[in-house]
Amino acid sequence: MLSHRSHLVVCVSEATQREVVDELGVAPDKTRVILNGIDIERYTRNELADRDHLFAELRVAPEQLLFLTVGRLDPQKGQDLLVDALNLLPTSVRDRITFAFVGEATHGSNVKHVHKYERDLRNSVARHGYQQRVKFVGRRDDIVDLLSVADAFVQPSRWEGGHSLALMEAMGCGLPVIATERDGRPEGFVDSTHGYVVPTADAAQLARAIEAVATIEPGERSAMGLRCAELASNQYDGARGAKEFVDAVETAIKENS
Repeated sequence: MLSHRSHLVVCVSEATQREVVDELGVAPDKTRVILNGIDIERYTRNELADRDHLFAELRVAPEQLLFLTVGRLDPQKGQDLLVDALNLLPTSVRDRITFAFVGEATHGSNVKHVHKYERDLRNSVARHGYQQRVKFVGRRDDIVDLLSVADAFVQPSRWEGGHSLALMEAMGCGLPVIATERDGRPEGFVDSTHGYVVPTADAAQLARAIEAVATIEPGERSAMGLRCAELASNQYDGARGAKEFVDAVETAIKENS
């Protein structure tokens, strides 16, 4: 039905466009890729963020590397895969990193399932003795500040509806990122230049990417983050995307009226 009745299908990534064409049968000339976007002015590194204060609040030792993952506690977001990856890291690397899980379980129709997932996740962290390596920090209103003082961002999702906004926000704030490939590689993203995109649900590859980012020189890690910020500004400016969307809709109306 979508293929016959649509004059325009806006896709938030090239991977989504391929799915719309290959699986839903929409003609390629009826599709338009307009990337998900973020507020670039908001999601920019806050140089005034107080690293010492935030580390103390989160009970992270000053010498630790802080890796963030942001998203609700849910099997979709794959925090359990990150715990699995921790098991595969060399002890010398694992002991240098604190992972902050930012987010909480949701309260929707699937509440029992996601709350069981949260309990199992916390039990797994405790069973492995990772209470000092993994911090459950809940919902936060200071995401930009947290991103600004962190050393890297990890998104172990099993799936996403297009490129994750949390991933783009981390890039905008100048963090190197590690993400799974379920919904395609961000346009312009190059492994070891911006971070790493790894196979979905592959804890071993996730661990290798985490180790790679954790063990490079601090200056190179910062440079990797700066390249991410540049990519986010060039590719994921929400204001530019909004204008492209309006232009595409107006064109479609004129062509089909």
